[in-house]
Amino acid sequence: MNNKKYFLIWADNGAEINELINTFAAHGHELQYWVGLKENTSQLKNIVFQDHYEAWAGAPASGLEKFLLPPSTELVSQMQATESMALTMMDKKFGDMTTNARKHLYYQMLGYWSRVLEHFKPDLIIFPAVPHTVYNFILYSLARRRGIKTVMFEDSWIIDRLLAYEDWQVGDPRFAQKLLEYKNRTFKLADLPDDLIKYYEEQTAPAADTTPLYMQEQRQKFSRAARRRLLWKKIIPALRDGSLFRRAVRLFRRRGEPDLAKDYAKFQTEPNLSTPFIYVPLNFQPERTTCPQGGLFVDQILMVKTLAAALPAGWQIYVKEHPSQWWLRGGVNYSPVRFPGYYEQLAKIEGVKLISPAISTYELIKRSRAVATATGTAGWEALLRSKPAIIFGYPWYRDCPEVLRVSDLETGRQALEKIAAGFKPRPQEMIKFLKILDEVSVRGHLEGYFDKIWKMTKRESIRNVAEFCLKLL
Repeated sequence: MNNKKYFLIWADNGAEINELINTFAAHGHELQYWVGLKENTSQLKNIVFQDHYEAWAGAPASGLEKFLLPPSTELVSQMQATESMALTMMDKKFGDMTTNARKHLYYQMLGYWSRVLEHFKPDLIIFPAVPHTVYNFILYSLARRRGIKTVMFEDSWIIDRLLAYEDWQVGDPRFAQKLLEYKNRTFKLADLPDDLIKYYEEQTAPAADTTPLYMQEQRQKFSRAARRRLLWKKIIPALRDGSLFRRAVRLFRRRGEPDLAKDYAKFQTEPNLSTPFIYVPLNFQPERTTCPQGGLFVDQILMVKTLAAALPAGWQIYVKEHPSQWWLRGGVNYSPVRFPGYYEQLAKIEGVKLISPAISTYELIKRSRAVATATGTAGWEALLRSKPAIIFGYPWYRDCPEVLRVSDLETGRQALEKIAAGFKPRPQEMIKFLKILDEVSVRGHLEGYFDKIWKMTKRESIRNVAEFCLKLL
């Protein structure tokens, strides 16, 4: 048996992770380094264990303090693309840091992980998702430079279909192979398994509202009724301890302070759905879906400007904020991703109008000429509804041959010219894409919402993930 060495960069507190480790051990493969959670510390010996949050803060693993050495000028120069993305990635945890402080932390992580790889020389590094928490993105980038095999997974949100990548920008090369193999083949809906037939029929039903479960839960949690209930829960204790008046004064003062929602309202207009328009739903940020998967277009203002510069005469761009942007991670507070003046910059772009987040995304998809997004779900929903989808980043559906990829002004013009000429995604090709997805995907799910929707357990999912990784070794 050709025994291999591997790193596991997987912060989960489920017993299933130990099952993955034990599966690899049963095949003779050695776990050298595990970044996980403290409460899930492995009982296996001879493993370097590091807490995910300590790694995220730039700390070394216990016993490896000597690896905290500065990176060489040559390495820093070679990794400039990684540095640019990593500094933006720090918006999520290090939003208050200055640029120089971020750079110092980046250099510390770069030097440390470079020496870790040099010392341990793993054959494989396993990530549960596209690396996006700074330290694991740096580790991934260094591994690719050194020719070390990497693997990561992405949930497609299609019934237990999990995508596996060695390189998140390339995606799964088996898609391209299958598309070539099936180039002259035609598939009917009946050629799909029963669960995908049901999925396709539900998604393409004329009046379908297929809002993802996580958005349904957030909408319910942050509804007006839910906020009122929360307010009453705070009022009763405040009455008891005599702090109600003080709290009311503080709340009254805050109502006059500027915030994201108020800024947006200044520039929000009513859309004219009879005019030709491109629907642009903004991605929630900071998040993996735009950093790193948005690439350059993690800057969504740049994305909209690129699209606007290519817009045919008489067309409009309707930009809609993601509702979660005002619900999660500080709510309506300013941040590095939504800074003062953010919405004003968008509204000043010629041909661009901001519209209410309350307008149905499905009505906008239906009435639009196309949907444009960095990586958003709305792009996939558009494709299923035979509406052109323009993508700027690397969503899970990027290999669909019906998608229009834009990377600059010229490709933007080409895409919009094609749409103006009448291009629409073909249902036949979408069925073929689902057929290929079924054949190349790993059966499972890794995000917490999915076990509420589908039958496969997390243990079964991890077992399938382990088997896929074993094949790579």
